[in-house]
Amino acid sequence: FAPDLIVVAAYGRILPTPVLNLPNLGCLNLHPSLLPAYRGPSPVVGALLAGDDTTGVTLMLMDEGMDTGPIIAQRTRVVAPDDDADSLTAALFSDGSDLLLQNLGDWMTGAIIPQPQDDARATYTAKIERAAGAVDWELPAELLARRRRAYAPWPGLYTRWEDKELKLLDVAAAATSDIAPGLVVSADGTEISIGTGAGILTVNKLQLEGRRPATAGEFLRGYPQFVGAELSRDGAGQ
Repeated sequence: FAPDLIVVAAYGRILPTPVLNLPNLGCLNLHPSLLPAYRGPSPVVGALLAGDDTTGVTLMLMDEGMDTGPIIAQRTRVVAPDDDADSLTAALFSDGSDLLLQNLGDWMTGAIIPQPQDDARATYTAKIERAAGAVDWELPAELLARRRRAYAPWPGLYTRWEDKELKLLDVAAAATSDIAPGLVVSADGTEISIGTGAGILTVNKLQLEGRRPATAGEFLRGYPQFVGAELSRDGAGQ
């Protein structure tokens, strides 16, 4: 092979040196963050967990490090309140494809000088494991709501109730309350609120293992005994 250019997007591996040296115009990478923020395998998750209002995509020249190469161009994007990792990733790579096309010609003619990253400002992400989606009810409601968005579609946000996995598909953080962490309450039998380490987690949609997704009201009509359940820190519950 004798390519002029290699473009990488969401490849998941570090290219070996012989591949990096193969094309005379280098290997370019689309990374869904504003580097040097959120280097590594989970940049979209990192931005959502941090509660960032804006993020973006970077077109960079690859080197032998992990997302450490010089920057060719960047584009910012506002994070919408209803964005999750699935929707935000799709939007960022759509932005990235436009960014690539807009800069490719100038890159090939040498009109763009890539700018080195400021390593002192670098932050890093790690590979997400399934256990990250298990709810710790001692955490603040706001952080749990961020995790629901960050871990969609996988691993999701989930707890356990009556020895079954319970997925929390749509949640929101509410004001501070004296409800004990993990305690399930309902003011009128149509909504579900669960105490956390700080604030209430309102659950709008959920799915019990082996069942279809249900709204809070639908779920309580089928499982009225869920009100008063005490979900423990490790995800178990009675």
